[in-house]
Amino acid sequence: MYKSTELLGLAAAALYAITAIMAARAAKAAQPGPRVPPWHRTVWLAAILLFTACAFSRIFGLEEGLRLLLRGELRDENIYSTRREYQSVIASAIIIAAALAAFFGAAKVVSSGVLKSGGRSRVALAAGMACAVMALLIVVRVVSLHALDVLIYRGPRLNWIVDIGATAAVGALAWTYASRQRHSRSR
Repeated sequence: MYKSTELLGLAAAALYAITAIMAARAAKAAQPGPRVPPWHRTVWLAAILLFTACAFSRIFGLEEGLRLLLRGELRDENIYSTRREYQSVIASAIIIAAALAAFFGAAKVVSSGVLKSGGRSRVALAAGMACAVMALLIVVRVVSLHALDVLIYRGPRLNWIVDIGATAAVGALAWTYASRQRHSRSR
């Protein structure tokens, strides 16, 4: 008999796998050419890798295993009791890195003119941003700082909202991208 957490894990893995399949469909539609910039395909290939890795991680418990391995290392080094100091530095570095990436990414997007271009570029850009949010969530979960854990695991389960939201967004955007690409080719 499965526990409810195992069933939720399997459901999450299935959602990740479906998203990876949808991203593969979008990657197939994103054949570089005169109307499709090469970065579109890169976004969809990154989404395939990310969500395939998420599915395997969920099925085989890789993320939880990494978290336990890190805790074990801290215990072996007798610094587990002072881990909050290290975790806060790491969390601060993650926040700073994410803010810098967002700033430079936004500057690149604005200077590239993607926001003025056609709908497929906006769809690919939004998918890339949703993938970045998912990757950031994974990093935050692995670091597992108590203050962040309270935010993402208690109350309204922000962890689930961001995880499911980013996954569903990438899947829907992939479907939209492939549909728009097919529609534009049929003209």
